[in-house]
Amino acid sequence: ASPGPNGFNVAFDTSAWRWIGDDVSILVRNFYITFILPPHLNDTNIALIPKKLVCHFPSDFRPISLYNVIYKIIPKSLANRLKEHLPEYIHPSQRAFIEG
Repeated sequence: ASPGPNGFNVAFDTSAWRWIGDDVSILVRNFYITFILPPHLNDTNIALIPKKLVCHFPSDFRPISLYNVIYKIIPKSLANRLKEHLPEYIHPSQRAFIEG
């Protein structure tokens, strides 16, 4: 797993959860209360991954974004909160289209 801008990857956060879990939970709760994120949390590094052995053009690379793990937790928690309410906002005719 690629490291984020802070130099750590998901494995670090998982293994250190006993020490950082309370701080992460407080940060996420504060976001839901204030809708403000500390500015450095959405720092992102972009890495170019070569698609070929020899690259000559920008199209020969695949860009990937490396976010902080904490920055990923908030959209995931928002998505999980919204998931159960989406059927109320999607018209039945569109639900059939979405469900395949």
